[in-house]
Amino acid sequence: MAAKVTKKLNPIKAVTLKILDRKGIEVKALNVAKHCSYADYFIFVTATSSTHAQSIANALAGSFPIPSNKIEGYQKGEWIIVDMGDILVHVFQKTFRQFYNLDKLWSHAAEVTFTKMGISTIPEARASSL
Repeated sequence: MAAKVTKKLNPIKAVTLKILDRKGIEVKALNVAKHCSYADYFIFVTATSSTHAQSIANALAGSFPIPSNKIEGYQKGEWIIVDMGDILVHVFQKTFRQFYNLDKLWSHAAEVTFTKMGISTIPEARASSL
């Protein structure tokens, strides 16, 4: 089921739905506004390969106004950062997500659950928590 990204969706929900459409796994959103001056939200997502990571970044770039200079790490596809202004999306391959462990580094930030976003049906394997 492909999610339609419309202006009616709040940005964090729209971005998360686009990531889930591209089969991103272990998706986790954090509200970092109180802890960070350059973004309000981080979204961490695991990709199964460099091609998968690039596909997620391409989907975001194709659905939202993101200049090409706001995407880092695309060529290798190991850890891609998509700077969407108030939202930074970190697309990792599993080994890089485990190695850098940003989930733990930012564990003091409040998690934005799928329920809080208004997303009710997420396959268990693709979500880090509901």
